[in-house]
Amino acid sequence: RSQVNISDLILMDEDILSPTKKYGGSTSKLKMSKAATASTEIKLIGMRADEAIAKLDKYYSSISDSNERIKFILGAYNAGPGHVDDAIRLAAKNGYNPNIWHDNVEKYVLLMSHSEYYNDPIVKNGYFRGEETSNYVRRIFSRWEDYKAKIRQ
Repeated sequence: RSQVNISDLILMDEDILSPTKKYGGSTSKLKMSKAATASTEIKLIGMRADEAIAKLDKYYSSISDSNERIKFILGAYNAGPGHVDDAIRLAAKNGYNPNIWHDNVEKYVLLMSHSEYYNDPIVKNGYFRGEETSNYVRRIFSRWEDYKAKIRQ
């Protein structure tokens, strides 16, 4: 299952970026902007990381490729599912695959800081600076791939 190691990697990443903060295992609480989830039925604010990952795994269960689904989960964990959903809709509208992150949905995550995209009527959460989310997904997913490779050795 995709959620098994991802929440641990997220917690480690949070510890690396904020080493003075103490999380006590997987008890980190998700602190997400209410605006990021305003138009999305899934609510994650105040959840522990492992709970949020499990909920997002179910939410994005229509993405059958587990490696791709992990990228969407990471993006939604970082930015809020509302912004990821906006990027999914923009990707589909513009002929990109809404079930593939890299060069598809991620492209629109990055473009939602431009008015022609965040003002599109299908965008429900408005302006979004997606560079941080794009980098976050790449960093955590790369680390996850490295750990999987080490386990296989």
